[in-house]
Amino acid sequence: MANTVQPAKPRARLGIGPTSRHAVCAVVRAAYRHRVRLMLVASRGQIDAEALGGGYVENWTTEAYTDFVRSIDPDRRILLCRDHGGPWQRQSDVDEGLDEKEAMASSLESFRCDIRAGMDLLHVDASKEGSAPADFDTALSRLVALCGECDESARRDGRDVAFEVGLERQDATIDDPRDFADKLLRIMDELERLSLPRPAFVVGQTGTKVVGTTNQGAFRGCGRQVDAVRAIVELCRERGTALKAHNADYLHPEQLDGLVSAGVDAINIAPEVGVAETRAILGWLKEKELRAEEDFFLDLAFNSKAWVKWFPDGEGTDIERATAAGHYVFATEEFRELKSRLEQVDPGAGGVDAAISATLDAHLDRYVARLGLRGGHRG
Repeated sequence: MANTVQPAKPRARLGIGPTSRHAVCAVVRAAYRHRVRLMLVASRGQIDAEALGGGYVENWTTEAYTDFVRSIDPDRRILLCRDHGGPWQRQSDVDEGLDEKEAMASSLESFRCDIRAGMDLLHVDASKEGSAPADFDTALSRLVALCGECDESARRDGRDVAFEVGLERQDATIDDPRDFADKLLRIMDELERLSLPRPAFVVGQTGTKVVGTTNQGAFRGCGRQVDAVRAIVELCRERGTALKAHNADYLHPEQLDGLVSAGVDAINIAPEVGVAETRAILGWLKEKELRAEEDFFLDLAFNSKAWVKWFPDGEGTDIERATAAGHYVFATEEFRELKSRLEQVDPGAGGVDAAISATLDAHLDRYVARLGLRGGHRG
C-alpha cells in the first residue's frame, strides 16, 4: 500500500542533551536570544517515564520534564525530542537482563509516555541486543514494529509526532555510501509498505565518536571525508528524509564547518554541555579558593563511576574521569547540599549559578554561530 503520510520536515539543526536544569534553561535562553528553534534531545537515562524510574537529570520524570520546559518556553521554540529510545537503551534494562519481549515492552511504555507528555520527535533506535549490537535484520524488524505502535498511539491520542530512526551503534567511521544506500532503501521501503510516516531524520555514521572528553571519530572536515558524508546526505534527501549526525560533541571548528559544508541537516551534542557545566563549577571553586569543596565534588563525581561510559578502556586521569561524570551527580542529595552552601558564597556577584549560566550561554552561542542558525523560526 502506498504511503500517503507526508514526511515530517526537520525544523531545527541543533539538538542538545538536557544534562541539567541549568542546561535546559540555557537552551531555552539561546532559542529566544537568537530567535531560532532548537531541539532538546533526552536519552532514557536522562529522562524517562515515572513507571520506569525517571532519569538522572533533576530526578525528572518525562511528565515533569516536559511540563517544566513548556512553562519557560511560551512560544514553543523548543522541540522536545526523545533521543535513543528503543530496546535496551535504558541501562537498567541491560543490567536486569531483560529479554526481547521485556525490552520491547519497556521501550514502548517509554515512547507512549513521551507521546502523552507532548514530545515532538521520537528517535527509535533499535541498534542494541542487550549490551551487544543487534544484527540489521533484527533491528529493522524491531524498529518497524515500534514505529507502528508509536504511530498508532499518536493517532489515538490526537498527537502529531515525527520520527528519527537509527539501526547502528555509533562508531568512529564514516558510512560507505553504497552500504548506507542499501540499508536506507530497506528501512524506507519497509516503512512505506506499512504506510508509516517517513522519518524526519535518519542517523548515519559521520565519523563522529565521543571518547572521554574528546571526539575521536575519523571525520576531519576536509577532502574525501566531506564528499563521503555529502553522498549519504544526498541519499537521505532523495528518499525524502534528512541526515542527523550524533556524537558531534567536542568537534573542532573546522570539523563542524565540514559537516555544514557536507550538508548534514542536524547534529546532536550532549555530554559536552554537561562537562562545560562541571568545568564552570570547578573553575568557580578554584577562583574562590574553596579547595575542600572542589575535592568533595571531584570525589563524588569520580565515585559515581558514571565516567565508565566515556572511558570504557580505563583511559584518562582521575580528574578527567570525574569531570566527565560531574553532571551525573547534580541531582544527588550530596551535591544538592554542597550546591546549597555554595549559593551563599559571594551572592552579590552572582555566585556559582551566574558562572554556570555565563559558561553555557557562551557555549551555545558558539554552536548557533558556527551552524549558521539565525533569525525567525529557521532551524
